[in-house]
Amino acid sequence: MAWVSVGMYLAYVPFGVALFERMMAGSRLAGTSVFAIQLADGIGYTGGVLGQLFRDIAFGQFDRLTFLLAFAAIVSVAGVVLMTFSGAVLIGRIADAGRADRSSLQS
Repeated sequence: MAWVSVGMYLAYVPFGVALFERMMAGSRLAGTSVFAIQLADGIGYTGGVLGQLFRDIAFGQFDRLTFLLAFAAIVSVAGVVLMTFSGAVLIGRIADAGRADRSSLQS
């Protein structure tokens, strides 16, 4: 369980910080991303508590390790699918922007 937590933390921190810093830079507003990071942390902790309550209420017959392994596998697969989908959308938007730039140059 500790290694799953370390892995999630090591994936979350650099991604979250870079994402929120880029969002602040893209908005061109003065400020820092601290509030957004705090909000995401709070939602993450709430999700952890809700996950434990979900296990206790809906899957009480399973021990914690069995539930953790199954839940971690499901979340991992969902994460890969969602990241693949968002990467495809991003590549499509970049390609569309490139075509728009080329067409405006030809006009």
